[in-house]
Amino acid sequence: MSAGRASRTDTRPAIRLDRYSAFNIGISQVRPTSRGSVRIASSDPCLAPVIRPNYLATEYDVHEMVEGCRLIRKLVATRAMREIIVDEILPGPDVNSDDELLEDFRNRCGTIFHPT
Repeated sequence: MSAGRASRTDTRPAIRLDRYSAFNIGISQVRPTSRGSVRIASSDPCLAPVIRPNYLATEYDVHEMVEGCRLIRKLVATRAMREIIVDEILPGPDVNSDDELLEDFRNRCGTIFHPT
């Protein structure tokens, strides 16, 4: 979910700052039940391993993410948050069903740089 303010320049190449005042509110599963894998791709040590994160492979993880998105929306609907938020930018007010929320989440989620 995105709304609010961003002001610093980030040097990480994957980060693209918006040209408007905004802030992010996100969720993260600390104990996912989905399991991925890391496998050796070749006997050549210079080749990267084959990494399959397998995100959201279990119904439990899917349910947790959808419920997390809904909780964020409840939080931003409070009076205090409504006073500072003009619009929900992403996923946007037209994304409402569980399937739509999950599709948006799958399209925009990341590892937060420390998958375990």
